[in-house]
Amino acid sequence: TVFCKEVRENLRDRRTVLNALVRGPFLLPVLFLIMFNLQIRAALQNAEKPLPVPVVGAAQAPHLVAALTQMGMVPKPAPKDPAGAVQAQRSDVVLVIPPDYAAHWNRGETVGVRLIYDSSHRASDQSADRLRDMIDRYARLTGAQRMIARGMSPAVASPLVAEDRDQATPRAR
Repeated sequence: TVFCKEVRENLRDRRTVLNALVRGPFLLPVLFLIMFNLQIRAALQNAEKPLPVPVVGAAQAPHLVAALTQMGMVPKPAPKDPAGAVQAQRSDVVLVIPPDYAAHWNRGETVGVRLIYDSSHRASDQSADRLRDMIDRYARLTGAQRMIARGMSPAVASPLVAEDRDQATPRAR
């Protein structure tokens, strides 16, 4: 009896009905869509901007720095403490080129570079992903050039290729 009485009284109150039946089911999904759209726009805008990256040991690999610059990286002077600069959020990502880079490179060996970033910060994580993608593109290009120099076809290294056919329009994305 008390439950039925309370339900009747709540249905008579227009504000309660409005909050329960209109704002909840309709307003919250619209709010989430707006927030999601803003995040996507921010990510797309950041993807198109030049990427400032402090580079430690840039003199060891001028060809790498030049290639990454052509891809959109803007080299900055190296901080004294790369990890501290990332932790203090003065830099999103720092590229560290080891001192023995040139020796390994000249022998045709695989060389590792370090990306120092903080994955708990979205901007840092996105910047590291962009820089990693640039380095991967440079590595594939250089690998193909090394194979050609040895008289091999670069297609040998890629026996299978997946072709993407994205049907989405730019507006839909």
